[in-house]
Amino acid sequence: MGQALRLASNFVILSDKFEADTVEVTQDLYERLDEEFVILVSGDADLILAKDDGDETVRLTEPGTFAIVPRDTWHTARIRSHTVMMFITPGEGTVNAEEPVRGTP
Repeated sequence: MGQALRLASNFVILSDKFEADTVEVTQDLYERLDEEFVILVSGDADLILAKDDGDETVRLTEPGTFAIVPRDTWHTARIRSHTVMMFITPGEGTVNAEEPVRGTP
């Protein structure tokens, strides 16, 4: 029987051949992660990304659809119905702000 893995200590990486591999979660791993992934599990939502040249809206309507949020990009979700989303983020250095923060700090 296989061993269950914990996201707190293991990270899954997909290769260009769509093979999954796990790596141990270390500080070095998080320093290399640049982007956040937002995955729609159920529901209907707009993900709003504040870009320097204006907002970009990514519509998530089907389970499994996702958006990639570049590092240092303020974002928020506008929910259209009961929605469940999964956020995969490096976490370190994350800033919570009610209003968009534009440009590189």
